[in-house]
Amino acid sequence: MNLLTLGIVIDITNESKSRSTVTSGEKMKNYNWGILGAGSIAWEFTKGLKLVPRSNTYSVYSRTYEKALKFSDLLGFEKTSMTFEAFLDDPDLDIVYIATPNNLHYEHAIQCLEAGKHVLIEKPIALCAWQAQEIEKTANENQCLCMEAMWSRFMPLYLEIKNLLQENVIGEIKYFSASFGEAMMYEPKTRIYNLKAGGGCLLDLGVYPISLALMLLGEPESVSGSCRKSESGVDTLDSFSLHYKNGAIADLQCSFDCKLPNNTWISGTNGSIDIPNPIYRPNRYRISKYHPYKIQSNPGYGTRDKLHEISFFSNMLHAIGNYMADPFRKFKQTKWVNFTANGYQYEALEFMKNLDRGELQSDIMPLSDSIAVLKITDQLRRDWGIDYPETKNKTEHL
Repeated sequence: MNLLTLGIVIDITNESKSRSTVTSGEKMKNYNWGILGAGSIAWEFTKGLKLVPRSNTYSVYSRTYEKALKFSDLLGFEKTSMTFEAFLDDPDLDIVYIATPNNLHYEHAIQCLEAGKHVLIEKPIALCAWQAQEIEKTANENQCLCMEAMWSRFMPLYLEIKNLLQENVIGEIKYFSASFGEAMMYEPKTRIYNLKAGGGCLLDLGVYPISLALMLLGEPESVSGSCRKSESGVDTLDSFSLHYKNGAIADLQCSFDCKLPNNTWISGTNGSIDIPNPIYRPNRYRISKYHPYKIQSNPGYGTRDKLHEISFFSNMLHAIGNYMADPFRKFKQTKWVNFTANGYQYEALEFMKNLDRGELQSDIMPLSDSIAVLKITDQLRRDWGIDYPETKNKTEHL
């Protein structure tokens, strides 16, 4: 699914420099990026990568050589490998972005890490938690940086929201809601409807709201939910909740069957944050402040009530509130947080920042969070009776 919309391209050189600890007098390393897989997500990532200083679009490998060659020519790569072995054996290749189908992420990540390559893995990092744990183990053994490319996590707006919540701007969080759903044509032969290829909306779309909930609220105490399945056996409409020790609830949905609001709402004890769609790449939010109020036993009967009994005045009062005052209030409360182009460059910037510093884990997207997301999806799939062939009898639970 192509989710790219046009954005305004701005210079991100200063941002890149500000995110690094390397001194101005020290020469910073250029990194050769290799792209594994030449599908639509690889195209979008590479468009973002081309905006990142010190990143070289170096090599490409795909199971279909002609597809890789077209990808390489149009996007300006230096090399196109004929075999996966040749791709990995290249000593000049620094980083591999894995953009293959979901069911191949685990296998390809292990092979890249064992070859000594740093890897950025498109979400989901794997099909289940035990696969992600094995990826983490292999990364540690080979002293390689490994990170999940969870697009939304790196967007400037969510990083700003995380800081605001840490400052307790809306009090203690009690409720979080988020959805991601698009109306998809049912075609059993396509990857997203194929159980053997790791299909289903939970791993393709549901991981977005789950990952955001973990980023902003932490790991839940328990999880519950329900789903609708297609004839091919994958989940196509999911509704589930994460329950926290402090009583907070994260109410999440994802869907292939129909379009959902695709927004995010965070409500605390004295305020709320409304993040309009799209959930994966938002550019604005609104903070509303409030205080708990006492229920009045006798609200009274005043002039306003009498005016509302007259249709003309009632309609006028509603119009003033709904069509004039409310939009003006929302306009004043809206904070815009712009981003560059399609936003994929932010995950590449974070990855290279960690390499510059010699760090093998990202603070924004640590592997512990990637594993925690898959523990949640494991539990839900277990409850729903959905098993991928590669994960059968090895499902992790909360």
